[in-house]
Order: sequence, then C-alpha cells, then structure tokens
Amino acid sequence: MCGIIGIILSKERNAGEQIVAGLRKLEYRGYDSCGVAVVTPEGITVRKDVGKISEVVAKTGADKLTGRTGLGHCLHPDTMVQLANGEIRKIRDIGKEQVLSLSPETLQFKEKDSSCGVHAAPARLVEIRTPSFSLKCTPNHRMFIFDGEITEREAGKLRKNDIILCANKYKVKGSPQALACNPVKRYYRITPEAKRQIQERMRKRGLTAAKLGTITGLSQSVIEHTACTDRNLREDFLEKIALELELDRNLFVPIDSIHGKFVTLPKQTTPELMEFLGYLLGDGIVNERGMRFKDCDIGVLAHYNQLSVKLFNTSGRVTRLPGTKASMLEINSLEVCGWIRRNFPELTARRRAKHVPQLVGKTTRNEINAFIRGLFDAEGCVNTSSRQATMAMTSEETLRVIQLLLLRDGIISSYGESTNKWGKTYRLSVNNRDGLERFAEFIGSNNYLKASKLDRVLKEMSDHSCTCYKLPFLRMQLKPAALRKSNFNTRAMIDNPSITEVMENVDGHTQLLLQKYVQSDVFFQRVLSAEETASDAECVYDLQVDGTENFIANGLVSHNSRWATHGGVTRENSHPHTDESGTIAIVHNGIIENHEELRERLKAKGVKIVSQTDSELVAHVIAEKLKEIGDSDFPEACRKAMPQLHGSYALLCIGKGFDGIVCLKNESPLVIGYSPERVMAASDLTPLAGKFSEAIVLNDGEMAIARLQGVEVKRISDASPVEPARVKITFDEAATGKGGFEHYMLKEIMEQKTAVANALRQEDAKLQKFGALVRNARQVTITACGTSFHAGLILANALRNAGVQTRAVLSSEYAYEIEREPEGTLVVALSQSGETADVIASLKKCRDRGFKIVALTNSVGSSIDRTADLAFNFNAGPEIGVAATKTFSCQAALSMLLAGAASNDATEARKKMASLPENVEKVLVMTKDAAMTLGRELASQGQRDAYFIGRGLGVPVALEGALKLKEISYIHAEGMPAGELKHGPIALISKGTPVFGVNCWPATEREVESNCQEVKARGAFVVGVSPCESGVYDELLRLPDAPEEQYPVLASIPLQLVAYSAAVALGNNPDQPRNLAKAVTVR
Repeated sequence: MCGIIGIILSKERNAGEQIVAGLRKLEYRGYDSCGVAVVTPEGITVRKDVGKISEVVAKTGADKLTGRTGLGHCLHPDTMVQLANGEIRKIRDIGKEQVLSLSPETLQFKEKDSSCGVHAAPARLVEIRTPSFSLKCTPNHRMFIFDGEITEREAGKLRKNDIILCANKYKVKGSPQALACNPVKRYYRITPEAKRQIQERMRKRGLTAAKLGTITGLSQSVIEHTACTDRNLREDFLEKIALELELDRNLFVPIDSIHGKFVTLPKQTTPELMEFLGYLLGDGIVNERGMRFKDCDIGVLAHYNQLSVKLFNTSGRVTRLPGTKASMLEINSLEVCGWIRRNFPELTARRRAKHVPQLVGKTTRNEINAFIRGLFDAEGCVNTSSRQATMAMTSEETLRVIQLLLLRDGIISSYGESTNKWGKTYRLSVNNRDGLERFAEFIGSNNYLKASKLDRVLKEMSDHSCTCYKLPFLRMQLKPAALRKSNFNTRAMIDNPSITEVMENVDGHTQLLLQKYVQSDVFFQRVLSAEETASDAECVYDLQVDGTENFIANGLVSHNSRWATHGGVTRENSHPHTDESGTIAIVHNGIIENHEELRERLKAKGVKIVSQTDSELVAHVIAEKLKEIGDSDFPEACRKAMPQLHGSYALLCIGKGFDGIVCLKNESPLVIGYSPERVMAASDLTPLAGKFSEAIVLNDGEMAIARLQGVEVKRISDASPVEPARVKITFDEAATGKGGFEHYMLKEIMEQKTAVANALRQEDAKLQKFGALVRNARQVTITACGTSFHAGLILANALRNAGVQTRAVLSSEYAYEIEREPEGTLVVALSQSGETADVIASLKKCRDRGFKIVALTNSVGSSIDRTADLAFNFNAGPEIGVAATKTFSCQAALSMLLAGAASNDATEARKKMASLPENVEKVLVMTKDAAMTLGRELASQGQRDAYFIGRGLGVPVALEGALKLKEISYIHAEGMPAGELKHGPIALISKGTPVFGVNCWPATEREVESNCQEVKARGAFVVGVSPCESGVYDELLRLPDAPEEQYPVLASIPLQLVAYSAAVALGNNPDQPRNLAKAVTVR
C-alpha cells in the first residue's frame, strides 16, 4: 500500500465518495489495489479489490459507501495448466503442485512450487485470442508481452497486434506408468515334457500330491490332475506349482477354454497401448463386454485389430456397415473392458464427456506421440488446399490437453471453435511448416491417405511461417544495415526461416541477445483480439509461483498473483484489512519485519488469517489487545499493540463503536488535517490541499486520536501528551491538477520557469548559516537517492569547485559507511518527498554520531525536514508525475546558490542565477519541438539502447537524462563520464545507436566533442546538448547562452522532453511508470 487516507465527517454523508477522491490524489504514489472501509451503526463495511481506483470503484461501488468515518488477478476455472510431472489439469483442480515456470534469465522452463487461490468471479472477463491460443481471465490479470523487452500488461489493456509470450516447448521426465490388473481366469495346457518334469521333481524330493498341495496351498486333487495332465491348469495354480518345483513357464501352452479366451492385460503403459487408447478416445465406444470402432479406412481398423491381438491376445472382427462407406471393428472381451474402465475411466464416459486420461502426460514422449497418433487416426484430417493437419472434436478439454502435449515436441498448433447444427465443435490445427515437419516425424498416421496428403502438403508448402516467431523484434528494431532491404518489410516481424540470415548480419552483441531468444522455450505471437465477455463462471483462480511468478496456461505464459511487499495481488491482500470479527479495520503503509513470527503465533492461537500480507496481522494484534483491556478503550488497544510490531508503519485504525480514527506513525509519513466539520489523515499533504490551511505532522513514535472534537497527540511508548508539530499547506487543490496538459509530467516540465524562480527565493540568513556550517566542517558528505542523488552530484561538484572537501554517497550504501566518517562531518541530504526510507535511515545514524545535518526537500514538515539542523525547501510545488522533472531543476538551481554561500559569495551566486527563470523559458521554446520529434523517432525506430555522456557538471546531467529515458520509456539507457567510454562502453556502440553529448562548459568542450567524434566514427547517431554548434552532431538541442552555473538546469530540460515524447509514442503512461512509486518509503 503506497498511499493511505482516513476521514471523519460531521454528518452521515457519502464517506466512500470522499475517501475515493482522496485516494485519487494519492494515486501518483503507485499501487496495485485499493479499498475503502467505513464505520456504520451496524459495524464496518469494506469494499476492496485489485486494480486501478476507477476499476475497483466500478467493480465494488466503494464510492457509494455511506458513513461518517472511513479508511481508505485471475483465470477462468477451465484453464489448462501444465504441471511439472507432465500432468495437465484444469486450474480449479490444482492444490499445491509443482508447475513448469519460465526463468526470466534463461527463458527456459523449470520446476517451481505453486499454490492455488480462488476468488469470486467478476461480471466481465477478457478473452485473449492469438493465432494459436485463447484464454479467459479477469481484466486485471497480467500477461507477458514484448515491448522492447519482456514485460507485463493487464489483460484489459491488451490491444490487437500486441506481441504476447507463448510456450514453444518444454521438457518433462516422463516414464512408463504402472497399471492395475484385474483378476483374470486364464488356463494353460500341460505339455508331455511339463508332465515328465513335474513327476520327476516330485519323486526326487519325495513329495506326494497331498504334501505338495500343503506346501503350495492347493488341494491334493489339483496336484493329482496336474501330474496326470487330464485337465488344463489355471494360471494362478500354475504359478504356485512352477515356483515350488522350479519349472519353466514356457513348458505350458496358453489356451482358450470353456471358461473364456486367454486374455493378457498390460501391467504398464507402452507406445502400442497408448496408440490404441488414443484411437479409442476418438472413435471407440466401450460397453460392458466389448468395444466398437467405426472408420472409413478398413486398413486402419485392421491395424488396431492387430494391436488388440498384440496387447490383449484378443482379436475382433471387421464388418462393413450397410448403406455407408464405413466399417466397424468389434472387440469382445469382458476382462479387457473391465480393465479399461478401471485404469482409464475417462475413456468410458459418454462421448462428449470423454477426455484424455490424466496419466497420459506423465508417460514418455514416445508414448504421448503414439497416443496423439491414435487420436489423429480417429479424428484427424489433412487439408491440402489450406495446408494443415487438423483434429476436430466436440470435447474442448481434449483438444486443450492435446495442444499442450504437442509442445513436448515443439509442435505449435492453433486452437479454434465453431458452432453447427450439432452444437459446438472444437478444432486443433498444425499449419506452420516447422510444426508440420515435426508432426510428420514424431506423430504421423496409420491412415495411408492422411500420411500421403501430409507428405504432399510439406512438399508444396512455402518456407515461411507467418504467425509463430522465435524473435519478437521488428526488423526495423535490429536496424540490419548489412541485410538486403529488398527482402525486408522493416515494420514486420522476423519470420523463423530468416533467422539465420539475420544472425549472420548483425554485430556480436546483438547476436548474443538474439541467441537467447532462438534457444529459448518460448515463442511470440500477435494478439488477434482481447475483448470483454460476460463471465460464465462463479469463481476464478490463480496460482502463486514464488520467484519466477508465471506458469503455462492454455499455452500462454501467464503472470501469477504478486504483491509489492508481502503476498500476491489479490482481493484478500488488498487494503483495508479487518480482524476475524470484522469490527476492526486498518490501512498500513510500511513493512512489518517480524511478520513471520507474528503469523505463526496467531495461527497457533487459532486465529484465521485470510491474506498473505504483513498488514492484516496488525488488525489481529489490535483485536488481541482489545480483548485483554476490554472493548471500551479502542485507542489504548491500538497503542499497546505497537510494541509487538517491528518495522515501519503509518497506520490508520477504525473500530466499531469508536467515533474517530487512531493514527500511529513509525518511519512512514502521516499527516492530519482538522476542522470541526471534517478530519482527514493521509500519507502526504496532497489530499488535504484546498480543505485545510495547515496540517499536524506526526513524528516517529507518536500517535493521534482524531475525532471531530479535536486531535489528541501522544507518545506511543507511555501515552504521555505531545504538542503536535504543524506545517502550513502552501498550495491549493488546483496545483494538483493537470492544468489542461495531457499528462502531469508535461505540465511539470512546462512550469519549471516558475518553479526555479521559487527555488531561488531563499533567505539570506539561512544561506549565511549554511556557509558557516560548511566552513566549520571537516568535510561535507552529500547523500540522496535516484534523481536527488544526481542533483547531489551537482552540489558536490560545485562545492569542490568552491574549495570544499566534498563527496556524494547513495543513501542505500551510506548507512554502512557512517561509522568510518571523521568527526565534524557535515551531512547534506536531498529528498523530493522528505520521506525516502534509505535517507532517513542514514540520517538517524548521522544524528547518533553527532553530525550536523542540512536537508533539501520539497516537503515542509516531512521526516527529513524535521530531522535537519538547517532545512531548505525548494518550493517546487506538488509534483505528481513519478519521474522527477521540476524538482530536479529546483534542486540543481538551489545547489548553485548553496555553493556560492559556501564560498562566502552568496550575492554573486544570486546574480549569476537571476536570469535562470527567463533562460528556462527560452530553452523550452528553443528545444521543445526538436526534443519531442527526437523522442518519437527513438520510439518509432525501435531503439533498444541509448547512451548519455558528459564531463564535469555534464556527468550528473547525463546520468539524469539516462534515468529519465529508461524509467518512463523502458528503453535501456546509460549515463557516464565521457572519458569512460574507452574503458568498455564503446564496445556497445553500433550503427544507429543514439548517443547524447552534454557539452555546456568551455573547460570540457573540446574533450566532449572528441568523445562524440569517437562514437560517431563507430556509427552512433550523436545528439548534442550544447549552446554551440558543431559538425560532429547529427542533431543539436541548442541551449541559450547563459552563465555556466545555469547549464545543469538548462541542459536537463530538453532531455526530459525527449524521454516524455518517447514514452508517449510507445504507449506508456509517463506519469505512472511500471513498478515505480513517487515516494520510496520502504528500504
């Protein structure tokens, strides 16, 4: 949960609607699910689900919940899943099983543990169709697609021609399967030689008939008849006598007798048996005493009659059916039919209910192929005009299973269905050359006509396969300059027969990348359709596969449930969470580190835990405390529960009968707005803007009891009262809107003139104090994360230029180095949100060492702001887009002021930076069109890599430019000092690779140009970011003439526009890139 909100209203109103409105304000923080809980006179009502806020509201009606106090992925049950042991089961029949799951590193399938979950089905499902496969799932279920790399996309957002990941082949260690044998009376004739040996061995051992009978457990009469050979010997009697007298079984001849035919029953599966069973599934009928097969090819019936003799020692008869072209094979045997019913009940059901026996998937490849051959003999045909081999049946399940079984040999088939006067018919077709060749080699047919047609189709078929691709790239994405363009439609995908030619004409780096896909267990197809359809199921199912998080579902590689911190993305794991009684509800931001210990303790007490999250445990722990102290003091129960929680939390808790919200805070942000008509608690100030002029900010270890009568703040440790910290809310609700722009990111780029002007409005007294702290420090260490770290590099460079010993360290690593810092270190922390967990953790250790701390944030009253001895707010206003733009520019601008203050020349620094707002406006005018065009070209050309280089102050700008491009467009990008190119990265440069040269400072101008020339000589497309023209640039993003201290800001702006344009052109949402959140409040 990345954003939480609570609300108390003075009247019985639509609390759900106002909670949802607040959640929308927090949407930029990132989330996978959402929910609402309200207190009513009857108790607590919860509405929650996975998905975006709009989706959850539509599904659950969360915005319709009334009250005064509130808090604010699955498959169709018939989906066929491939298990690791070879079995193929419907997902609804799976418990805890091993499945085949795709390794993202090798793109090979491997065995992984899984567990199944079930949920109520929504009203609508999405049916995904490709040329080969189809799958029904919930709209929020994630599938794997190729979008420059293998990534995820919700089914409801799939579009026609998206490139989706499919299973191509997989390996299962099958083995012959043991079969149960029914007791059968079989008789043998005793030959003269057998009689002689029996009598001789009895005589040598001195055995009478009575004595041998006693030893073997047989009657004296049986022994006497055996020795006289006047009767045939029953098989079980024979085994006992032969074992005792050490006789060769071949001395006895099997015979048919008045008791029945001599029948053999296989003890394990064989290819011959599986072929017979496949034919039985397709054309056979099993009754009490016999089997019947019907076929137009009398030769095929003769073949299966011969198999019956070989397998069962039972021959049938073939007869013509009057008035038809068909013949019938009848095999009569009570024993054989009984044995089939016992071992393969799936084959004896009514025709439409027949399906593939479960054990088929566990057998060997040869046995599986034989089974499919038998089924193809019965239900298959070869169409020479459409050039495909097809099986058509009335059983959807059978063909779904066969489709997955064919993948054992890498045979890709296409599933389809149609409706005729007899009802629905399902078909499976192999229509690609590679698949037909494999089908002919491994499956084939006993029908001469089908086999000859298959040969004919292969001879006439072209080399090209048009729907199954091993390489997911468009030809244009590989930019194969050496390939003959006459052979290529550059926007088409690379068909399999062209792979060899492509591999021979690309560079070594690209060859290694392509080889991974060529040798993989997957292939790619374009989506034909992904359309919503009415749900025909009461429940939907999903698997949790730890680590790889995927499995094979109807031939597609399906994502499984997943949760950002603990548990999968399911309705049960969504917030809010309640206790067993449903009288307590909580929402939580953070991580409970001792969740495993708490879970085991609660389970041992019999507490029913319904989710996989750490957050639900909080509700149960509070419920325990409430029982201990009595139901009258809900806030005290919440307080006393906190010592059991180890980790970070911002908690909002409501309870039945309690007229407020209990707020508790440790290492995760929490603010509260109050008025007599409304109380709101939230993760940050954004939802409070326009409703309150100020907010209470909780410190770590504090709790607030929020009611309409007022907000009472206490220490969690001892319940002692605390004077709350308060901050002014300096922006209004309009500042959190898009202002007419398509995206927040574009709006925030375009408003940077105002933002940097605000950032430069710093008090002289604070600048002088900063200068004094720097001059009195032994060294300065700057710490930050992400974009703020790049701004920190600018500050570090500027301070070093001012003669200050300075270094910059990533906060995620700094915590391990603090003990080695010298006494007198001044620490400068940068954070847009002021709540970055890694920065906060480092600052706590710095505070323990007694270091002075300076903070640069965009959030007055945030944890980092309040930790610092001196805090600067860079006044950028709300930044909703996850990718930082204006806040980076503000940090960079402020850094130059601070560097001037450190050199005791803040006035001169102000003069140099005074024209920055106007120059920001100039650079937007000068570069916007060119930058946006360049971004669209990067997207349309299918670029997979880009590089950003600079020297001096250009290095952090290059790093930031690369980060912007990769985090929102998902194009791999690297930023680096230009001088490092020759130490490895230049090996990655090939024809057309985009390289951005940040070249804004006279001291490094020649060196950067030289480095640009080096990459251009190797085929790179060079983009200059500079105030000066140069013949080395293929494209110039020209900057206005300005003092060099302004260029870190000015040079970053066109790179932000390039990244934004590329993301939009690729269909990405630049405001909410995948897997990212605005504020990283967990470590």
